[in-house]
Amino acid sequence: MDTTGVWSGWTGKRPELDTAFGPALITHRDKNWILRACHKNGRHALVLTAEDDETGNDEKVLTTADHAFGAPSMAHGQGRTWVTYRLGRELFTMHTGNDERPDRASWSSPVSSGTSDHDPVMHFDGQDLWLVDTVSGTPYLRRRIRVTNSDPGTWSSPLPLGGELFHTVLGTPGLATYQGRQYAFYHA
Repeated sequence: MDTTGVWSGWTGKRPELDTAFGPALITHRDKNWILRACHKNGRHALVLTAEDDETGNDEKVLTTADHAFGAPSMAHGQGRTWVTYRLGRELFTMHTGNDERPDRASWSSPVSSGTSDHDPVMHFDGQDLWLVDTVSGTPYLRRRIRVTNSDPGTWSSPLPLGGELFHTVLGTPGLATYQGRQYAFYHA
């Protein structure tokens, strides 16, 4: 979108990038990075590609599974690139080492992060990394804590959004920060 509020036209199509579920997108090191759930070599896979790689040669398969992945979420913050995704109802989190280029990084193994009814969403607000997921229809918010240069830390205990239980979430929540306030939104 330009400064007048008008969305620009297509900047290019990527028909060679197959995807089973909506891709995640971040900007890091002056590139757009696309993460998508797709099929590779007969398996379900999460695949990372730089936007300017028209050949697909720099694709990096982050993980594979026998079952389909949900839509992944990706963020860059606290010196790392982070990925979270759902496989069945179980959530997993992966990360790079400090400030590594995502397609050249040695990614951590997937670590179980709990369960979720819907695909999770991550958001970096300039200081903290946040995760929103849903359990039994209630949206929960968690923050990445105890992150150091040598330790990726852990997710905090989940807190219901709004401080009370809502049993009405029907899809993946969204999260944004604007003028120092955090906003969550979801289909209810």
